Amino acid sequence: MELVNKLGRFYLHPIPGLGINGIHLTIGFNIYCLTHHIKLKGHWGTFPSRIWERVDEMLNKGFPVVMAVGPNKLFHKQKHRLNLYTKGGDGYEMQCTCRGHFVTITNMDKDYVTVSSWGEKYYISKKQYEAYLKKYSNCFFTNIFIVDKR
Repeated sequence: MELVNKLGRFYLHPIPGLGINGIHLTIGFNIYCLTHHIKLKGHWGTFPSRIWERVDEMLNKGFPVVMAVGPNKLFHKQKHRLNLYTKGGDGYEMQCTCRGHFVTITNMDKDYVTVSSWGEKYYISKKQYEAYLKKYSNCFFTNIFIVDKR
């Protein structure tokens, strides 16, 4: 937890009560890599039609993928959320929901991405993520953080 606090204080600069967005993450990551001579660079987002292609590229390079489930378009008026599932004997079971939240993608198949949220393993339907992005959020807030070698 000490490392997380240090990253927040010195590199990410969260907005009190709101946290960080993809641009904050990108700037903080790039400053951290530059100051620690790490030959990586990051940038925020891709076209919605290319999200799963880019996720696949990054996972094949060995990089876990930070994915945002952004807030709703009208922040205070809408309460739509994205379902998070666990795998049970009868398939996928909805466990909780989220919005305005980052998760880490660790694996992907045809229909679902495997994610970690606060250390717990969940699954997100790719179709539901695409629908959430299109109908309730936008690609500035609901997207992925892309890491490449410098």
